[in-house]
Amino acid sequence: MARVTLKRLSAEEEFPDLTHHNNHMAKVLTLAMYKELRERATPSGFTIDGVIQTGVDNPGHPFIM
Repeated sequence: MARVTLKRLSAEEEFPDLTHHNNHMAKVLTLAMYKELRERATPSGFTIDGVIQTGVDNPGHPFIM
């Protein structure tokens, strides 16, 4: 079986654009925090990208937080 190595983007390129998001994740998550956590994974393979996915997918309502 062939082993494929994918080139990852830099943290700056992978960091989601949260400028139009109105949720707690967007208020707390910083690029520095993302850089520190992006290489880590739980024993089952869960990463920071999985953790923040719902906050990225659901930007929130501007009047509710």
